[in-house]
Amino acid sequence: MKDRHAAAVALLVLGLATSMAGLSGRSAREPLTHVSLAYRAPGNGPAPNFSPKGTPVPLTPLAAGAPLPPGAARPAKAGLIKIGFNRQSWIPVLATADAEHPKDLSRIFFDRNRNGNFADDGPAVETVPKQNDKTKAWWSSFNKIELSVRRRPERRAVHGECLDRS
Repeated sequence: MKDRHAAAVALLVLGLATSMAGLSGRSAREPLTHVSLAYRAPGNGPAPNFSPKGTPVPLTPLAAGAPLPPGAARPAKAGLIKIGFNRQSWIPVLATADAEHPKDLSRIFFDRNRNGNFADDGPAVETVPKQNDKTKAWWSSFNKIELSVRRRPERRAVHGECLDRS
């Protein structure tokens, strides 16, 4: 049950496929683990045809003087995707508008290397906001994002002693 819950939390963070791996600055001794995840019913059941709620990622307005990555515009909101075994694993996220969609959060930037700079982690994930026909609400949906998540270092015995690589 714990494994199913942990997998569901990992899957539902963004409702996306996520890959788990060490960071590019990891040491050569740290193993690299790649896990392909997909949201579906347990076992061989069908994939549901809805977007799961997922783990909320609270976003707060970005400070007025904070720099924006190229292509980003205000309004801009920042938050943390709290996934992984400690605070160093968490992934800062920045949602912004752009010139074509000045009122909507249509771009997401991830601080993948966790250095506090959203401009050095590759391009933003972009979407075109869509309006719901019934509710008339505007919605931005981002799909197929891959993120690297630090995993807990393994403990292993070395000459009868426990070595913790954390």
